[in-house]
Amino acid sequence: MQEKDLTTALEHWMAANWDSGSVAIECKFVVAGGKAMQFAQLKSHQARALKLAKKKLIYKIADDSIGVKPFDMFCLVDAEAYLCIFWYTPRQIKRATLIDIDVFQNYIRSADRKSIPREDAELIAKYIIDL
Repeated sequence: MQEKDLTTALEHWMAANWDSGSVAIECKFVVAGGKAMQFAQLKSHQARALKLAKKKLIYKIADDSIGVKPFDMFCLVDAEAYLCIFWYTPRQIKRATLIDIDVFQNYIRSADRKSIPREDAELIAKYIIDL
């Protein structure tokens, strides 16, 4: 199981269940048996883009990238923006915690560690999704 597999599962869940408007999501994967997501997994450019999506983010999709593109660019205005942490353990329910980027950054500022344990992620998540 890899992040891409769980991202596809989240995509299917959202197609069937999401009706809350535009959203930007950055997905991170905690390996089997992992108890916490390292803060460093969320890169600064990813956090910055999520913050921008809550205001106004315009993004041009590269023409030279592989595959068919749905369109050339998009603009998100006042979108919700989440860090999605996938918690995976073989033969158990795959869980995604969606944490608002502002809430996550506040957590980082107040934390005395370099990671967020699953229990804390579930406490501060706006959405907890079993995939």
